[in-house]
Amino acid sequence: MSKLQRLTIALLNNLKPILLTLSLPITKLTSLL
Repeated sequence: MSKLQRLTIALLNNLKPILLTLSLPITKLTSLL
């Protein structure tokens, strides 16, 4: 694996929990609309 691939995988792994926490209030807001 190249360095770039390792970096992108590391970035994705770090973004996953952030995206999950952001998607929760968004889904709640859309369900209210």
